[in-house]
Amino acid sequence: GEHWEDIPEADFEVDLKRRTRLVAIDADLATKLIAIARSKKTSAEGLVNSWLREKIRSAEQTRCDRG
Repeated sequence: GEHWEDIPEADFEVDLKRRTRLVAIDADLATKLIAIARSKKTSAEGLVNSWLREKIRSAEQTRCDRG
């Protein structure tokens, strides 16, 4: 703590808008999800986010087509 004045000043930005949501997943589904993610060399989180994006995009398109 004696040399704080020797440390260069740092400027950075923080994005506090991003939030994490936790969702419970059935144990059997989680096991299968993890196995699929490993086979694709990705994380379970990444796979879920990708699948949800696809599903939401499809649902939005269906809704717009019926609109």
